[in-house]
Amino acid sequence: MNAAVENLGVLMRSLRRLQFKLGPKDWEAGVQALEMVGECDRATMRAALKAQWCRNREEAELFEAAFEAWVGLLRRPERPSILYQETYLTAVARQRRGARLNPAPNWLMRFPEGSETRFDEGLAVTLTRGASRQETLAETRLDRLSDGELALLLEGMRPSKPLTMKAHRTHPGRTGVAWSPRETMRRGQVGSEWVTLWFDSLEREPMPVTVLLDLSGSMQGYHRPLVIVLHALARRERRLHVFAFSTRLTALSRALRYVHVDQALSEVALLTPDRGGGTLLSQSLEALWRRERGRGVGPRSRLVLISDGMEDGDGVDLGVWLSRFSRYLGRPIYWWNPYGVQRENVRTPSLEALITFTEPHRIGTVNELWRAWESLNGGRK
Repeated sequence: MNAAVENLGVLMRSLRRLQFKLGPKDWEAGVQALEMVGECDRATMRAALKAQWCRNREEAELFEAAFEAWVGLLRRPERPSILYQETYLTAVARQRRGARLNPAPNWLMRFPEGSETRFDEGLAVTLTRGASRQETLAETRLDRLSDGELALLLEGMRPSKPLTMKAHRTHPGRTGVAWSPRETMRRGQVGSEWVTLWFDSLEREPMPVTVLLDLSGSMQGYHRPLVIVLHALARRERRLHVFAFSTRLTALSRALRYVHVDQALSEVALLTPDRGGGTLLSQSLEALWRRERGRGVGPRSRLVLISDGMEDGDGVDLGVWLSRFSRYLGRPIYWWNPYGVQRENVRTPSLEALITFTEPHRIGTVNELWRAWESLNGGRK
């Protein structure tokens, strides 16, 4: 009996684990087929076994890969005649992957460190416990993320749709806020009667968002990650206006329109020589009111203040300008603090003014940042 017949059991048991429906009769038919062809070439042996064991095209494609791996192992004289199924099935999985077939995964639990990973059938996929790497990074503080990790999070977790709001313009529709006699007379006629009602529906337009970013020394670790996040948002939000402040107010919207983030970061660095200085929040709000009212910030805008709120002074001027902006916008100002704010621990006048006239959110991680961003649209994605 030749080596192929001796090791035919390894091939058949492996094919059974690969979901081939083979039994004792198929075993006998395979042995008879190999004995009939005798000492022959590989193509004849493959055709004989394929005719006996394959029942459809999918099994034929899988059998091709399995047979090639089996013959390759038979040609190694240093190996014993009874081959390890783990080694054989790993080779089968590699053949299937090379042929762009869809291997059935074999889910394995993680083995203790120092032990060898065992393979059964198909591709071996290791299961790990706990959160994935992306989920872990999403709960990591922004100032501890590298540029590569932040890019990974922005690619997979950025908001699905741009922010929109109801516009003053209307368009005809089957449902809406008010009945439209003109469209009903023009489109609703069936025969000699008007039986279809048409309405005026409010259109939706991009939501204007104005971001005031704190680049002072107390926010040093969050400068780069926040600029990278705002660059990603500026690429998709049509009406996003970004201003930076430390000791003076600087417009960053045009710099963030660059395609490459490195170019945007370089431009921001050139435009903000005052970064890392003090926090003049009230003076920056005054400059925003006098220079950008009606352009960078309008009555329908959402004003977002990203700062830790650590400003020196009595907080009177800050409260005045926050109150003025709240009345102008007709809605509260959003205050995003990467460190978080607890009302019972507020001690400075500037923090008291911010809590009084703003809606605080913590944005220490990417998950918290996306939740705060979705809150601008009422929490709707």
